[in-house]
Amino acid sequence: QVRSHFCSRQAIRGGAWQIVSSPHVRRLRAVSAMAALGHGLVVVDEVPTFLAEMPKDRIVHFKGFGVGKLPSLEFDEAVLAELTGAVGDDGVVVWDGDEYEDSCFTRILDAFLQASGVRGVAFYYRPLQAAFLESWEARARHYRGGISLVLVDDRPECSAGSEEGWLELGRQALRRTAAKQVLAVGGGGTAAAEAAACAEEGGGVRWTLLTVPRGHDPSDFGALHARALQERWCHVDVLTYNVQLRRFASTGGTAHAQARASAGDCAVP
Repeated sequence: QVRSHFCSRQAIRGGAWQIVSSPHVRRLRAVSAMAALGHGLVVVDEVPTFLAEMPKDRIVHFKGFGVGKLPSLEFDEAVLAELTGAVGDDGVVVWDGDEYEDSCFTRILDAFLQASGVRGVAFYYRPLQAAFLESWEARARHYRGGISLVLVDDRPECSAGSEEGWLELGRQALRRTAAKQVLAVGGGGTAAAEAAACAEEGGGVRWTLLTVPRGHDPSDFGALHARALQERWCHVDVLTYNVQLRRFASTGGTAHAQARASAGDCAVP
């Protein structure tokens, strides 16, 4: 099913969406999705056709510190430059449905989607659909590329809102897009577990980790950074902020290269 959302919330009843399904609606799926792009937000049950047909190296999954964990604006311009360089003018940015917040990585995502014509795709659990729409629907009207929300059914063992649920959501999104790039603005335990899963499964997914402080502690760069260095992951490129250049730059390549003083080859599970 596809629901297009422009300047009205008439479809909402008591916090839930009233879904109308018919053969006619299903036949109009592709037309509705195309019409809504550039005008707001589309809700779908399957990966959009434009994403499925996109070259996999043009799809970038964007992740980062959550609510309250990215209060400083110091690095925003440099992060935005990295995201713009990774996605380009013809790519797609994907995220795991995180809602907009001033104190997390989604404020940079919002700035990127406003400034570019790039399409955004979010994967989010079906029970949390109303919260996503409340957070992003009004903002999406200002995005030339629009947003597609892909609804994901949560499994009992990975319920929406649990740590296992967030991990499963991120892994499922990567599997369904078959993307090869992840750009992370820091990251906590869930991001670290997802990066570990990428190392175990192979598949050629490369992570670029932008080293930024977690919260107000300038020496805490988050669980993803700590684990990437500890486990010497070959698939994670760690970039640090260069004050003079005012941009992120590599100081030693992969997480393995930065930790090689105490190790030999890259760690392979």
